[in-house]
Amino acid sequence: MPTNIAKIRRVDPGDADTVQRINADAYTPGYMAVLGTVPKPATEDYGSGIERGEVWILEIQVRSRG
Repeated sequence: MPTNIAKIRRVDPGDADTVQRINADAYTPGYMAVLGTVPKPATEDYGSGIERGEVWILEIQVRSRG
């Protein structure tokens, strides 16, 4: 049976593309229909927030027992 290990950590600069993709995937589908445009969080540049240590991510690792 798999064991999930989760941790919340500050994002480092190497995670910038992942943060951008997560936000685009989360905001674009629902808000495009309502706003008729791509919402700001989907296109926002998170680089300066990452540099200041203001962006966090939940990281989940799935490990198999055995």
